[in-house]
Amino acid sequence: MAELSEEVKDLNNSLAYNVLDDLFKDGSINKAEMELYKTKYGNLHDFVLQTYENKKNYLARVKQLNQRLATEKLRLEKTNLESQEHQKTIQQLSEQILEIQNKYEVIQDQDTMLQIQLSELEHEKRDKQHQLEERENERQAQAEPKIQRSREEIELLEKEIEQMRQQKDNYQEKLEDFNSKCREVEQETEANRALHSTHEMEHTKIRADPDRIRKQAEKFEIAVNSLRDQQREKVRDIESTTAAVAHNATTQRDTEEQRAKKHMRLQLMNESSKITDQSCEDVKKRLDRERSIYQELVMKRVSLDQELDEFNVESRLAQADLSQLQKQFEKLKRQFKRTQMSKESVSESLGPLQTSKKDLGKQTKQQEEDISRQKKLLEDIQAEVDLFIGAYLKQETLEKEKKEEFDAITQQMEDMQKELKKLKEDEQHWAMHFKTLASNREKLAREASMAHRQCRETADEVAMKQLEEDDLKKKHQEISQKSK
Repeated sequence: MAELSEEVKDLNNSLAYNVLDDLFKDGSINKAEMELYKTKYGNLHDFVLQTYENKKNYLARVKQLNQRLATEKLRLEKTNLESQEHQKTIQQLSEQILEIQNKYEVIQDQDTMLQIQLSELEHEKRDKQHQLEERENERQAQAEPKIQRSREEIELLEKEIEQMRQQKDNYQEKLEDFNSKCREVEQETEANRALHSTHEMEHTKIRADPDRIRKQAEKFEIAVNSLRDQQREKVRDIESTTAAVAHNATTQRDTEEQRAKKHMRLQLMNESSKITDQSCEDVKKRLDRERSIYQELVMKRVSLDQELDEFNVESRLAQADLSQLQKQFEKLKRQFKRTQMSKESVSESLGPLQTSKKDLGKQTKQQEEDISRQKKLLEDIQAEVDLFIGAYLKQETLEKEKKEEFDAITQQMEDMQKELKKLKEDEQHWAMHFKTLASNREKLAREASMAHRQCRETADEVAMKQLEEDDLKKKHQEISQKSK
């Protein structure tokens, strides 16, 4: 709607206003009457301008309300789309919860299988431990008498070797004594030979003198006899020593043979003891191996127990998270139901709002037509007022009728003002109604945003649970591979 120009708004540009000045100048009316008519005409002019401004403001307000209604429709469509998205997310969450429950059941089955395998491994461990103890006792019982006999034989052989060593030392000392005696005898024979050579030389010297020879021969014979006696004694000693040496040699040979036999027997006993030691070492190695296997099994059992405890803790946490997710899911369901109910109520309230909007449109059209009609009437009235004022000023006889018409016009203007007040009240009522609708829409938008945010959080939590379940699957696969 076009704005009025300043010329139209200006009261001084009015023809009736100028006619009053002309009439005052002509002297048709006095100054008081002129001022009275001017004030009344000014009030009428201001009222017409005010009605025009009110109409313009009302049309602008109607446009704003139409725009707000369009925005509310768009927001309602957005809330519908968001509610559909919430339904989709709720369906996805329910599917994810079903998948998580199925995976949890699979994990529980795997847990029971692992517990069964663990009990079987414990039973096998007890059986192996019992068999190991029985084997160890049997081998120890079998090897104990052999080890005892070998120890006794080794002690006897050590004692015999010690005795033979002592006999050898004694015979060695005797042999050294005999060798020393033989060397002494050889030295004496050498000395006797030297004496014999000296006696031979003396015999050659005294061969010419018979007495001397005889004396020397007697001496020589005595010496020879003594030497022969000594020689016989030495020969006897030598024979006895040779016999003793031969006897010692035979005894030494016998002792050497016995020593060799004993040495062979000792070697056999050492070999048998080595074999028994090797068998004992083999048994020890087997025992160590079985002990290491037992320790590995114990470590595996401990690790399996730890992993089982971890799985139990994780399963408890998963159950807690699942319960929380179910609670959140139920809460989202309730919120979705509330939003659905509010949406339905809003959709139900949209019908009367649209009808009221149509009625308002019709009313605005009617009011625009009335305003245009009233404007035309006001223009006609203004022209007629100008004419009537001029005629009234010219014709004083028609003053009462003009006053009545003017009163009627003022009454019409008051009625129009009352209608404008009613329209303002209706406008305020509809503004309050739109405010309530806007507050409801904002509340729905907040609830929808909260539901969307909670759905996003639940989707993130479900993704985290999916990652944790993947980790649990990997751990379970590793455990199954280790157990295999």
